[in-house]
Amino acid sequence: MMISGAYRGGAALIPIAALAAILTAACTGPADPTPAAAAATSASSPSAPAPTPSAAPSPDPERRVGKPTKACARREPAPGESLTPDGFLVTPMDQKMLDAIGDISHAGDRQFKSSFTGAKLVPEQAFAVVYRKPSKAFDAYIEKVSRGKCIYIRDARFTKAELWGHAMRIEKERPYWRERGIEVNHFTVETDGSVVEVGVLPEDLAQALVELPQRYGTAIPLRIVPQEPIRLGGALGPAETPGPSPS
Repeated sequence: MMISGAYRGGAALIPIAALAAILTAACTGPADPTPAAAAATSASSPSAPAPTPSAAPSPDPERRVGKPTKACARREPAPGESLTPDGFLVTPMDQKMLDAIGDISHAGDRQFKSSFTGAKLVPEQAFAVVYRKPSKAFDAYIEKVSRGKCIYIRDARFTKAELWGHAMRIEKERPYWRERGIEVNHFTVETDGSVVEVGVLPEDLAQALVELPQRYGTAIPLRIVPQEPIRLGGALGPAETPGPSPS
């Protein structure tokens, strides 16, 4: 680092040589102990454990579990991220994979609704996941339309139709819950078929956690969360309405 001139600190003018010495000491820290002092420290604690290096936690990627399609035998390289015109890093989507999942979801909602639960893409690892109740016919269809892409087929406890049917029952009883002092504002279901999520006003949460399971039972799990009212364009809008159960 080149230093020229002088630095005025308060009313005193600090010579350049002194300033350089101060900066050097601040950057390098205290001097290492002399060899003799270091040896004495080591001898005084011969059983002291060696320091364990701390590794930065690595992200837990989506695991490759489930029944794989044939294409999973050859692992595709994961696509690299690309920069959008807005300056965001994104993982590009594989059109063949998108088409395959589109076909599977479409057929799942219609001809395989007694099995299909949900699907998700894992583009950063070049595979997708389909959740379903076990069905040889549906599994064969997934393989048929997979377009040579790796898809892991996983077991689900409930179908999409079962979960949305449960959500719609609660939706139809929103006036009942309003009379009970519980405002229901939100519904969604997990892609893996594990739970129906119900959002209620934060101030109604404690009551809802008790009364909703009492009325609907626990055969299909409910996850009840605090949810403020949906606001549209700055005005209070209607509660989010779930999509219709596939028919």
